[in-house]
Amino acid sequence: MRELQNTILHERCFVDTLTNGMTVYVVPKPGYHKKFAMVASRFGGNDTRFTVGNRVRIAPAGTAHFLKHCLFETPDGSVLPQFTVDGAAVDAFTTSDMTGFCLSCADHFEQHLNAMLQFVTNPSFNDENVRKAQEIISREIQMKQDMPGRQAHRNLIQELYQCHSVRTSVIGDVKSISHITPELLELCHKCFYHPSNLVLCVCGDVDARAVAQAAAAIPNWDLNSITRDYGEDEPETVGLQETECQMDVSSAVFSLGFKALPGAGLKDRLTGELAAALLIGPSSPLYLKLYRQGLVNSTFQSRFCSGTEYAYFEFLGESAEPSVITEEILGEAIRIAWTGSDPALFERIKKASYGTRVKSLNSMKCICTRMAAAHFQGEFYFDFPALYDQISIHEVKELIQESITGERCTLSMVRPKGV
Repeated sequence: MRELQNTILHERCFVDTLTNGMTVYVVPKPGYHKKFAMVASRFGGNDTRFTVGNRVRIAPAGTAHFLKHCLFETPDGSVLPQFTVDGAAVDAFTTSDMTGFCLSCADHFEQHLNAMLQFVTNPSFNDENVRKAQEIISREIQMKQDMPGRQAHRNLIQELYQCHSVRTSVIGDVKSISHITPELLELCHKCFYHPSNLVLCVCGDVDARAVAQAAAAIPNWDLNSITRDYGEDEPETVGLQETECQMDVSSAVFSLGFKALPGAGLKDRLTGELAAALLIGPSSPLYLKLYRQGLVNSTFQSRFCSGTEYAYFEFLGESAEPSVITEEILGEAIRIAWTGSDPALFERIKKASYGTRVKSLNSMKCICTRMAAAHFQGEFYFDFPALYDQISIHEVKELIQESITGERCTLSMVRPKGV
């Protein structure tokens, strides 16, 4: 195994790519009682169309999330009891770009790690398990439909993007998941849970070589070439600039988005996060102005989201006048483009963002999740301190100037019924 060190973070990491194709990262934490492991697949909600060999395959919306649910079921029932008996915990998540399975425990780590690797890479799909998952996920879908913030976000993405499969809901809908079959799940698992498409990230007081040996025991299998298709070329403009719906809410909720050009990696993501914070983050002049005027409240969030071939800014919260907020943000973007921003403010925002990332290294789950995401982008996460040093105020200004425009903007609103 290779040992990589970051002297700024005082962090070490052992890395190895095994003969079966899986990559392993181990971040040692000597003296820690808790251990954390994540095995992640580069298979997410966006992967609804792909070519295997010469054959195009279509996966219904929600397939990656659905497959994740089914992997917890074996011919002997749910895998969960074998972990909880020792106080261990396992869970999983699916995003637009990947699916991760998480293990947290204090004792019998190697035993639990082997068990997690076993159920993730040795599925048992049948009609009964698929029917059971359809019932559970249908209830989950219905529950999420009652969340105004989520509805505002989903409506935003539907209009912000016209072609890219990021428009697809990660969880799918009741109709789409009704078309998922055991045969489709078998195909997706064979394609996307091949060891070469998996990464194992471990954090804690563990034996790095023992972790690598556990991962090396996962068998390899023949795999045809796979080409992912995220849709036709995405235009720079949006579908609709405004979309609105009504729900049983006490106050209006909004999600305001600006389509950005897709970036190439972690530096682009960090640049986007700094741009969002400089434009209307908690320390920005515009946020303080809108807060004093009562146009935004403590629920307001500003963020930059990016993944494979997509990137966007999103500003969301509660407000009765989201159109005014939109105009204020567009006006601030023009002001920054023409007059620039206070260099001292930019340095404070950069230091705050950097400090937040350093603080997040106290979370083993955060380390493993970000390590896995960076790996799928071909990067090493602990390189982020050097990337911050490379980001200039000019780059942030350029990103704001090219992205925060009326042509790239969609406003999604959820208003109380009858208003």
